[in-house]
Amino acid sequence: MAQLPHQPNRRPVANKKINPEENQNLKGTLVAVFTVGFIIIAMWVSVYSLFLSRV
Repeated sequence: MAQLPHQPNRRPVANKKINPEENQNLKGTLVAVFTVGFIIIAMWVSVYSLFLSRV
């Protein structure tokens, strides 16, 4: 079995403190994701209802 090359010991990364301004950007992202998800679900429901009406 081939041995992997030795990697030097890495220091653990200190936990970064999150600024409140960074959370504001995530709220906008969450709204955008839910909006796109709602549009996709609405399209699926409309196509499914069209399918059922033609069967």
